[in-house]
Amino acid sequence: MSTAPAETVAAGTSRTERLVRYTVREVPAALPGLTPYGLGRGRLFVTEDGGGVATALVERLTARGIDAAVTGEVPPEADGVVFLGGLREVTCQEAIAVNREAFTAARSVAARFARHGGLFVSVQDTGGDFGLGGRQGDRAWLGGLAALARTVAKEWPEATVKAIDCERAGRDPGRIAAALAEELCHGGTLLDVGLHADGRRTTPAVEAEQAPSPRWRTEFQRPVLDSESVIVATGGARGITAAAMHAIARAHRPRIVLIGRTRPADEPPLLRAAGDENAVRRAIVEDRLRSGGPMPAPAEVGALARRIITAREVRRTVAALLDAGSDVRYLPVDVGDAGALGEALSRVRREWGPVTGLVHGAGVLADLPVEAKTAAVFDRVFDVKVQGLRSLLAATAEDPLSFVYLFSSVAAQFGNAGQSDYAMANEVFFQVAAAESKRRPQCPITAIGWGPWQGGMVTPELAGHFRGSGVGLVPVEEGARAVLATLGTAPPGRRILVAADGDQVLPRAGRSRKAVLRFGLDDRPELRDHTIGGDTVVPLALTLDRLVAAARELHPSRHELVLADLRVFRRLTVEPGRPRRLTLTVADGPGGADLKISDENGKPCQAARTTTAVSGELYADWSPLVRPEPLGHADPYASDALFHGPMFRALKSVDGVSAEGADGTVTGVRERGWSGRYPHTDPAAVDAAFQLGVLWAEHVSGMATLPMAVRFVRLRTSGALPHPLRCAVRGRRTGADHVVCDIALLDPGGGAHVELLGVSLIRRP
Repeated sequence: MSTAPAETVAAGTSRTERLVRYTVREVPAALPGLTPYGLGRGRLFVTEDGGGVATALVERLTARGIDAAVTGEVPPEADGVVFLGGLREVTCQEAIAVNREAFTAARSVAARFARHGGLFVSVQDTGGDFGLGGRQGDRAWLGGLAALARTVAKEWPEATVKAIDCERAGRDPGRIAAALAEELCHGGTLLDVGLHADGRRTTPAVEAEQAPSPRWRTEFQRPVLDSESVIVATGGARGITAAAMHAIARAHRPRIVLIGRTRPADEPPLLRAAGDENAVRRAIVEDRLRSGGPMPAPAEVGALARRIITAREVRRTVAALLDAGSDVRYLPVDVGDAGALGEALSRVRREWGPVTGLVHGAGVLADLPVEAKTAAVFDRVFDVKVQGLRSLLAATAEDPLSFVYLFSSVAAQFGNAGQSDYAMANEVFFQVAAAESKRRPQCPITAIGWGPWQGGMVTPELAGHFRGSGVGLVPVEEGARAVLATLGTAPPGRRILVAADGDQVLPRAGRSRKAVLRFGLDDRPELRDHTIGGDTVVPLALTLDRLVAAARELHPSRHELVLADLRVFRRLTVEPGRPRRLTLTVADGPGGADLKISDENGKPCQAARTTTAVSGELYADWSPLVRPEPLGHADPYASDALFHGPMFRALKSVDGVSAEGADGTVTGVRERGWSGRYPHTDPAAVDAAFQLGVLWAEHVSGMATLPMAVRFVRLRTSGALPHPLRCAVRGRRTGADHVVCDIALLDPGGGAHVELLGVSLIRRP
């Protein structure tokens, strides 16, 4: 398909649907330094990995004061779970079994976590990049663990959930445990985290392709398709896969083998006049009444009616493919039965020759939350896709395949409440496609993550629900053309999602996440130099750094970050021997996310929100002041307006002040020797910028002030800043008890690293 939006009018809706392509790629994600909420709140159980990582991890967590224990089976009363089964050495079949084991672990605590919250972490080794690179081999079959975490994150809104892909790469258990402990204690709220053996921390980022790409049809190897090709298709006798196969038949006329569980026997003459399923039900009951036979139970009538309707669909599909010019064979075989599938394909080879292409679109749904989903239901949904794929690949291992096409789902990437099994199976598709493409470089293996279609498993009732939620549905004909266009594509290091009304496929507002902030004098000795009136106060620059860390987790691939409406409600003081334990809440909203820091009693202390624009309030002119005056004393810290001790004296000079503003020079955390790591902002430099604003406020109003609000915080650079930096303050207005200004930290060329726009400096009591 073209990456340009494809305009079609969807059946049953008045609005135009667009198909939009998304790519998922790996991006860096700095460790935020935020403690996931729920860690240390009760007992944490770590499941066995079989290699010593569980024991080593529990030792490290216990040393940090966390009540943790190794377990073979997760108890229902657990307050936290770290599932390490995805780190085991596994064969393909063993990896598939680990998915079920992870589901069982989640189901054990589902009722408790859905109501009261908790901590659930899945850990796997699929290359550290969730299989995007295709380097994981048979470990790709473990991929469903990440989709399980993504799904329970939606089903358990009060819980903290993480999916960790930890690359082992031959490291000893102690080093792996150390990496996991660091992530568990400081990894914040980011759901998908890749921990590479070389120390990199990454996450998958989903990005819409905004402009048409002429490479869409040409950048990948195209399969050879003609009338001599033999394509085996599962799920191709009904629904959306049938529509895709019809498009392939019209375009190339290959020979097609349809695999399905339905036996399309002719139905009794008395039922042929019955149109839809309800009519068939009535006809069955009427026939029994006329014959005087025993009346079947309603469930039996429904099952028989569905078999009849399904058989009709199969017969119609076969007829349509024949009309399109393809030779067709329909084989009633369970795709998960490797023996039966192998025998059926042997017969095909004797008649038509080797198999040259696979299309795996079979699937079923049984939507239930994890706590209500039985093992039998899980197996029915998961196996038809995953065991089916394994059987197909094994049965065609010696065939000269020119392509493999897998129908995956956006549910794999985002999770979907009630669809843990379905999401997990489709994530396995993504990862196996990447791994098999590495193994078979001459055979492009494609998995496309589709949004919901107008048909197939999407019933009219479900379609109405999607539309009511603002989710577009892929028109069947347009989707079929898109399948034809993506056939044989295998983008290295990426995965592809395609959906109607593409912006609606992304997760929408509604979920809140929490992290814990800890401020103490023992681990942050520099705070001793930020004392006001005898109280040690956590500076706004330091809490701003934590807010930025949380915002970066929401937008890890965004170069520029903007926070709006940063407000201080009460100051945060710290006493010796009594560290503060604060809660940072991130609540998704339609225009961004609301960020809030609350104290131990739940009272708000600071707040901000993420946004993408500054509403025209950017102060564009940061050029030096025209007629500056000297400050009046050489040492800025001689002013009574500043109270900062040595560790906070990052304002090196005030180069001039005037009614319009102030210019100065500042340094940052590196020069001041602050403890800890600062991958998000430079709080020493930002605090020095506020200090210059305070000095300017004193110059124009005579007041000693404190920064209490910022209209916009705009960051174009992450982490510790190079020093020295030029700092510019430009005034906006002056009131009786406050002043408002803009402040920027600038590089030598005048470009802004950080802009603090609409800073409200309030008179200090």
